[in-house]
Amino acid sequence: MVLAIMVAVLGSCRVENPQVVSGNIAIEPVITKATETDFEEGDKIGVNIIHGGEVYASNECMVYDGEAFVSSLQWYTSGDQNSDFVAYYPYTEIFPTHFSVASDQGGDGYGNSDLMAAVKENVIPQATVSMVFKHLLTRIVINIDNQGGAKVNGVVLKNSILDANVDPGEGVCTIPQVAAPQDISAHEVAADTKYIAIVIPQTVKFKVEVELQGGKTLSKSLSEVTLEAGGQYSINMVVLPNDVNVALSGEIEAWNDKGLIPEKQVEFHEYDGYFEYDGVRYNTVVLSNGQKWMAENLRYIPENCKLGKPGEEGVNVFYPYSTDGSVTTALTDDESVAKYGLLYSGDVLFNTPITTDNVHDFAGAQGICPPGWHIPSRAEYLALCGNSNKDDSGTEKGNVTDANALFYDSAYSAGKVKKFNDAGWNFIFSGAVVNNAYNKIMIDSSKCIYEEWLGSCAMSYYWSSTGYVGTGTNPKPQFFGLMTTFTSANNEGKVSLSYCTATYGAALRCLKDKDQQSK
Repeated sequence: MVLAIMVAVLGSCRVENPQVVSGNIAIEPVITKATETDFEEGDKIGVNIIHGGEVYASNECMVYDGEAFVSSLQWYTSGDQNSDFVAYYPYTEIFPTHFSVASDQGGDGYGNSDLMAAVKENVIPQATVSMVFKHLLTRIVINIDNQGGAKVNGVVLKNSILDANVDPGEGVCTIPQVAAPQDISAHEVAADTKYIAIVIPQTVKFKVEVELQGGKTLSKSLSEVTLEAGGQYSINMVVLPNDVNVALSGEIEAWNDKGLIPEKQVEFHEYDGYFEYDGVRYNTVVLSNGQKWMAENLRYIPENCKLGKPGEEGVNVFYPYSTDGSVTTALTDDESVAKYGLLYSGDVLFNTPITTDNVHDFAGAQGICPPGWHIPSRAEYLALCGNSNKDDSGTEKGNVTDANALFYDSAYSAGKVKKFNDAGWNFIFSGAVVNNAYNKIMIDSSKCIYEEWLGSCAMSYYWSSTGYVGTGTNPKPQFFGLMTTFTSANNEGKVSLSYCTATYGAALRCLKDKDQQSK
């Protein structure tokens, strides 16, 4: 679990007609060091010298005096014979055949993780030997645009191997076959703004974790990348209150800029009658109006979201539940989640906190839906159910009706669940989280004629993407939500649009974008 020293033979190694000298050997380094622009006084390297086919010096420790690396080692007396030099940084007591980067790269951990090496052949005694040192590892620069308010306590780079084997002669760094990925706490360059880390070259899927003041942690996974020795990659992060946006690029003298590692994309594949999103299959249905809808509820959990029950700290994605009208039970088993989907709070839908200032900005947005799909607008739901409590602006009082809506029923002056289901839309009674608690209204036999629906959650909601600001003494950001109600007069399930406060938890169906419907 180590990294070996790779050394490359460099050009311009031979001095023309050199003046043969005696005295101590001195090495003048040519490179910029990882921590600063030059080696620093007191830095140490290890040196091997082969002279006349024999070992003249083995792991000689040489110390930087501000101009060159020096020690008490003298030049050999046979000045007419060439020798080969191999040098490495940082010095260790045994010439390394393996190397490990520090898991905590704060303080000295960062500088001690920067493995460099140099080779020079055909050297004869001279005042100073010029050697070019090459970085053998990879540098990651993490730039932060903090828009979330809370200060950054630290950055952790997850999922990389910290050790490697080394073959100095071949110049190869090899990751051991059996090695577990670990975390690296990055080195702080500028608080809240810039962090750096040295990593072993490897093929890796990084996950970047930002630790905020107050204990909150945000993370984001990146796409797989093969890191090159001597390469520099910069992770550019925008920190939001509940998420981070990430990409990987960069530049610094003596490191080779290797560009951008993009944020990991959620896997999505679409087929006839279904799609697969983040490894989960969802059935789809094409309605008579040509629209393609999900035929089951979304159960995708975005990064930085916490799944749990209402009232649990930090939870913003909720399990579905069952109720007997007085007691609710969270359905945490995989079978129930597959059947009922998950319930989402409003800020999860669009990856940002919902406020009275931005609630109008999301109509028709993709949100957490897959590419080419979006969270339905109020107008798109109204075209199905034909009844809404307000107009698009959220200001009109009294109901708005559309008798031409696809599943409208004049007896209900709204949509009917039975009509949705007959068309294959597959209405699922997954309930709702209201005021941080599961809603307890249950479908009973006095209000429903379908036995298979009895015992289900009567008041179920589906999010729309059209928002407005509620009225009253404490106006709140709200979204229109597709809502079911059951009464003795509406015993096949009334479907209408009503308000759904942004803090509620509701189910989600995605609708394929209009310009993608034929695909």
